[in-house]
Amino acid sequence: MPMVDADKVKRVAVLGAGTIGASWTAGFLAQGMSVSVWDPDGDTEVRVRDVIAGVWPALKRIGMVDDADPDAVSFHATPAGACEGVEMVQENAPEREREANQCPANEMVGFLQPLARSNGGANDGEAEPYKTDSHQSCQLTYV
Repeated sequence: MPMVDADKVKRVAVLGAGTIGASWTAGFLAQGMSVSVWDPDGDTEVRVRDVIAGVWPALKRIGMVDDADPDAVSFHATPAGACEGVEMVQENAPEREREANQCPANEMVGFLQPLARSNGGANDGEAEPYKTDSHQSCQLTYV
């Protein structure tokens, strides 16, 4: 089953915005994408915006697209809210949460239906599909 064409991804959700998720957010923004963020922590917006501001000069030096916008980020109260209308989902839950079946992606089971999911190689490179209720493709990636 074909995966979402990476060149066509313009809207990304980041689920889990600690050090890794905030870094993914900045990287996606530097590539001209808009990013929807969810994290259970109450100070997520301040922390993520601080990370973006801190790394933006370095991202400019190493190269970013002309229309990159550090403010093209939104914050959401639920994983489902962050995933609405996106083409790709970057999930960053700690391994212990995945092992305890507390991964935020679990909430997506009813929201994302089979169309394109990569789980870091557990399926020998095969992608399991997911699709949003709005019929937009979503790519769920594990790190």
